[in-house]
Amino acid sequence: MPEIQKISFPNIVTNLLPLIKKYPDVHFILFFPPHYYLELANFNNYFDLLSLQKSAVEDTALCPNVMVFGFDDSSAIGGNAANYRDMYHFHSGVNMYMLESIRNDRHRLTSLNFAEYETKVRNNLRDFRIYSNFETMIPMALPQENETLFATLRSNESKEMLDNAIILYKSNKFSAAVKILEAIINSTATDNITLLQNAHYYRGNAFMHMEKLDTAIHDYNKVVEINPDFAWAYIERGTAFLKLKNVDAAKKDFKHFITLKPNDFRGYWLLGNLSAKKGALRQAVALLTKAIELSPHDSPIALS
Repeated sequence: MPEIQKISFPNIVTNLLPLIKKYPDVHFILFFPPHYYLELANFNNYFDLLSLQKSAVEDTALCPNVMVFGFDDSSAIGGNAANYRDMYHFHSGVNMYMLESIRNDRHRLTSLNFAEYETKVRNNLRDFRIYSNFETMIPMALPQENETLFATLRSNESKEMLDNAIILYKSNKFSAAVKILEAIINSTATDNITLLQNAHYYRGNAFMHMEKLDTAIHDYNKVVEINPDFAWAYIERGTAFLKLKNVDAAKKDFKHFITLKPNDFRGYWLLGNLSAKKGALRQAVALLTKAIELSPHDSPIALS
């Protein structure tokens, strides 16, 4: 890459320097905020920016009331996309980092250290690879911002774990699925109700396949406690009750499923079979007929 040259920038020479010299008792702080390296890696942006910074340093070198600071040498900021809201705007913590650095005289640029600063920027850009790491980003300014961010990250991680658990469940690896689902339930914030609901639901389903019916019912209870309108929990809980010969509880759950999903054949089918077993044949025929009407091709039902 060509050497960075000092270029005369009219805004510095015409506007800034006369103002600095006019007020010698005023302390001026000039700073260049950190650019995201993906944007800075464009040659023209990189070359023009460093030329501007070099000019600011050299043009103000004889002004004792001026300090210049530059932050493009910090790969911890510019190299990590997590510090930015888009290609150009960083989050609140970067502002605080710059203020603290200026107060403690860090990242100061002078004629003596600018060549070192330029080399570091060049090397950082050469080694730059796109990545985003929220664990190593500059902390945001307000505690609640960090809390919100990491709650979101934990939630995203739990969603990925749930997806993995569902894959294991559908592959009939029920014990492995239960272990992941337990980790989700134990670590998920109580305000993430959808994630908790689904984790309890799939753990209940896994326990059903493992014939741990009471434990499964406990999970389904949690699901309907979180979301009383989650219809599928009533179907599964009713089936568990039926296996435990708690016919009245099963009948109640199947009826409630029909209330929530009146156009789904499953509730009528299950309740119809239950009525047939109890000898209520007229009611059974009506319910099973309704199930066939709703799903003539998919219903596992045959009237004889």
